[in-house]
Amino acid sequence: MEPLIIALALLSVNYYATTFSIWFGHWFSHLNWSPFRGFHVLGHHRLYPTSRHLLSDRFRYGSGRHDSIWALVPWLLLQAIVALAALPARLFLVCLFEIVGITIVTSYIHMQFHLRDSKLEQFKWFLSARRVHALHHDLDKNFMVADHFWDRCFRTYADGGTQVASARRFASLLFFLLTTAPAVAGGEGFLDLYGGAALTRADVTAKEFSPFLPPVSLRRNVTFDPSATFGGRAGLWFESVPWLGLALDVSSFRAEGDGVEIAVYPISTLLMLRWPLLTSEELPKGRLQPYAAIGGGPFIVPEFKIDFRPAVAEKISSFSVKGGLDVRGGLAWQLSRHFALFTEYRFTHFSVGFEERGCLTFACAIFPLGGEATRRKADATLDTHHFLVGVSFRF
Repeated sequence: MEPLIIALALLSVNYYATTFSIWFGHWFSHLNWSPFRGFHVLGHHRLYPTSRHLLSDRFRYGSGRHDSIWALVPWLLLQAIVALAALPARLFLVCLFEIVGITIVTSYIHMQFHLRDSKLEQFKWFLSARRVHALHHDLDKNFMVADHFWDRCFRTYADGGTQVASARRFASLLFFLLTTAPAVAGGEGFLDLYGGAALTRADVTAKEFSPFLPPVSLRRNVTFDPSATFGGRAGLWFESVPWLGLALDVSSFRAEGDGVEIAVYPISTLLMLRWPLLTSEELPKGRLQPYAAIGGGPFIVPEFKIDFRPAVAEKISSFSVKGGLDVRGGLAWQLSRHFALFTEYRFTHFSVGFEERGCLTFACAIFPLGGEATRRKADATLDTHHFLVGVSFRF
C-alpha cells in the first residue's frame, strides 16, 4: 500500500507543478516586457482580440514568432529537467507522461473554446469554462483552462458572476484520471520513441457551387509522396495479465502531392497484446515479443489544403479534428530488462471534410433568413501505411 500512496502523492505534486508551469508561462507572456509576449499576445490575441471575437469556424493558429506554444515550452522543459534530476528513471517517465497528457488535454480544450459549434458544447462544464475564458480576452485574468487553482492562488481569477461548479467538477475528474490511472494498475511501464516512412493514398473530392451555374465537381485518387513520420507511445503491460496492455500514442505525418497537402497529428488510445518468446530467468517477459495493437482517437488536421485550380476556381484550406482507426503489429527484441528495439507496421484510416456555406440566391442576399447553401465542399479519405523502427524503455 505504501508504494501506491507514494506514487499518488508524486503524481498529485506533478499535476500541480504542470498546471503551474502552464499558468506561469501564460501569465509571463502577457507582461509588456516579456521576451515571450510576441509569441502569445501578438499572435493568439491578435487573432482573437476580445470576447466579442472569440469564435471562428476553424481554429486560427499563430505561426513562427507568433506561435503561442513557445511561450509555454521553456517552463514545461524546465520542469521536466528538474524531474529528471530528482527522480529515478521509472518515476521520471511516469511524470513525463503526465506532463504531456495534461498539456495535450489543456491545449485541446482551449482550441475548442474558440470553435463555433464545438462538439463539446453539449456539456455544461464546457459552456461554463468557455464563458470564464472569454473574460481572459478582455482582461489579464483567467490564465488557465478549466482548473483555475493557480489563478485563485495568485488572484488572477475572475468569473464575471458565472457559475463554474461544472467546470470545477470536470477539473477534479481530469485530475483524478491523470494522477491515479498510472499508479493503480501496476505492471511493466514502457515509453517508446519511433520514426519511419508513411505512404498515403486518398480519395479526394472537391465541389464548388455558383449562382445560376451548374456545380463543379472533381474527384481524384491521389497517391502521395512518401513522408517522414515520428511519434511516441507510453503505456503499461499489466502484471496480472502480462500479455495485455494499454497505451497512449501521439505521432505526426504529412501527405503531399497532386494539389493536396494534409498535415496529421493522430492521438490514439491502444489496446495492446504481446506473445512472450525466448523467456529466461533474466527476461521473464521474453527476449522476442511479437505484438499487435488496435485503437483510435482524434486525428488533428491543422492543415487541409486542396488546390485543383483551374478546374475548381478557389483554393480550399481548413482545420479539422476527426476520429480515426489505428492498427499495428510488430516485433520487439529485448536487449536487457530495461531496453528494447522494435520494428512495426501501422495502418491508419480516417476521413476529413470541409464545408463553406454562403448565399447563392437573390432571396438569400436580400433576406438573410432565406437560408444559406453549400458554397464549397471537400472530402478526403486517407489510408496510410507506416513502416517504423524504434527504441523502447521498460520500467
